Amino acid sequence: MHRLWLIPLVIGAASPAMGGDLTPPPGPVAPTMKTLDEVEPRINVNALPAGVDAVHLIDQPGSYTLTANVTGQAGKNGIRIAADNVTLDCNGFHIEGVPGSDHGVVVGSFEGLTLRNGTITGFGMRGVEAASARSSIYDTLIVRGCGDKGIAGGFDSVIRGCVASGNSGDGIFTNTGALVERCVSNGNGGDGFDLSVGCAVIDCVADDNADSGFFLIQHDNVSRCTARNNGAHGLQSGAGSTIRDSLFRNNDDHGIRVTTACEITGNHCDENIGPGIRVDGACLVRGNFCKSNGFITGDAAGILVEGVSNTITGNTVTANDRGVEITGTDNVVTSNTAIANTTNFDILPGNDAAPITTAAAATSPLANIEH
Repeated sequence: MHRLWLIPLVIGAASPAMGGDLTPPPGPVAPTMKTLDEVEPRINVNALPAGVDAVHLIDQPGSYTLTANVTGQAGKNGIRIAADNVTLDCNGFHIEGVPGSDHGVVVGSFEGLTLRNGTITGFGMRGVEAASARSSIYDTLIVRGCGDKGIAGGFDSVIRGCVASGNSGDGIFTNTGALVERCVSNGNGGDGFDLSVGCAVIDCVADDNADSGFFLIQHDNVSRCTARNNGAHGLQSGAGSTIRDSLFRNNDDHGIRVTTACEITGNHCDENIGPGIRVDGACLVRGNFCKSNGFITGDAAGILVEGVSNTITGNTVTANDRGVEITGTDNVVTSNTAIANTTNFDILPGNDAAPITTAAAATSPLANIEH
């Protein structure tokens, strides 16, 4: 029983010590959290002095931001970056050109640039000129109405989430080894995307450009893209490229035009003025759907093969002037389906083509089916 009486006495005796001093210190209450500049120190570009040829010059590595819009000047670039390892966050602000201005953002032969989150419009030359930069990222930019290319990215660059619209030259250009993803290029005076050697393009859209939607040098990889209503080809490529799971529709020349050693798989090509797919030599054309090509002229093939040593297999061609047209030799043609073309199969002698027959009469699993 003595223990039961002692417990509340102990607790009561300890309570004042546990509570501490409840009297606030004199004076106003001071903030305890850090500011954004303390967490991530960034340099205000708008406060930087002008360069010889730019409204603002960044010539030291570091993290920079805009705190207001930047207006260009005739005969000058908007912002020049002349250092490695620069991050420029436009912070949603606008870099706006004027008549006679040069590039919006210009970068020399530097590396480690990140440029993001802004709008660049109306410069007399390129919106972003960084063609000689290396290992850089261009993210969430809108580039409109510039007098040359919209975005010119450099070597081994990443361009993602950008829009290039209404520029006088190509919408988006890259040097070798670039990755371009989730970008839109429309209404430009050149190609939608102009890509050098060894690039990858994923989930991009090119529409209403004056030249081709996608222009590839060679050894490029295109996947899940769309090219429509462009003034030349939907896609044009040199040797060794791969084009997969993409849509090429209503372009003013070919849907897909490649030269040699390319793989064209699982694409949809329809209502192009020229052939849906056209290849030269040593290509694999497999599992594509080509419909109503020659849409205006009435004179184009769903698939046109002009060279040698190609494999054409498992494709469906419908309502074209000619379904599968082979004008070269030494090609293998199997398991294709041709429906309602003016001429379903037009294959020159000297090719290894499986029998052409109806589905009901076919005896070979590799037969080409027409209806």
